Amino acid sequence: MSYGSYGPRRSDMQKEKRKNIWLNVGIGIVVVAIVFVSASLIFGGGSSEPASGDDLDRDEQNQADMATEEEQEESAEDTDQEEQVDNEPSDSESENNDENPAQNSTDEDNSSDSTSLEFDGEWQPVGTMQEEPFQLSSEKFSKEHINWEEMTIAFMYATGIDEEDIIVWRVNNGGDMQSVEGWVGAWEHRDNPYKVRLEWVTNEGWVPVSVEEQDENPFR
Repeated sequence: MSYGSYGPRRSDMQKEKRKNIWLNVGIGIVVVAIVFVSASLIFGGGSSEPASGDDLDRDEQNQADMATEEEQEESAEDTDQEEQVDNEPSDSESENNDENPAQNSTDEDNSSDSTSLEFDGEWQPVGTMQEEPFQLSSEKFSKEHINWEEMTIAFMYATGIDEEDIIVWRVNNGGDMQSVEGWVGAWEHRDNPYKVRLEWVTNEGWVPVSVEEQDENPFR
């Protein structure tokens, strides 16, 4: 082989070798870049990841809860305002109260003076040893008279107070000659006696018809 033919072939081989070197370098750069990007995504991408579906759901739920709480607070405020308005007396009621102070005072006094007691069944006459026709007289209000004893029995029957404990504070005529009203009670309840009304039943004696507990005792 001659020297002239060897020269061109060697030059071509060097060019080919340089191409391979640059090609290998390029491939290496690409590989390094791929590795770098992959590592960045794996180890450093947590903070930049988009919010997951669960995170979005929790945010939406929190916002919904806050909206619900605000609505409840507003509803509670509206309810308080409505109750305040309902509790305020109307103008007509205020005028009626101002125009009738005496009537209001009387109603309050009547409601506080006495309280009716409730009993099971009806009272029956207590019996009598007195003769007919019966008529009240001053003599029959004496504690030594049999009528006083029979009235006391009727008072005990109406109030449930024993003979040893009952105190008869006062007995008045009940409006006619066959009825009486008595203020009676036990000592421990002396400030709140019972007002008992008795009516006479022919041949059967006194029968209680009403019992009212008083708020004060005017006869102590």
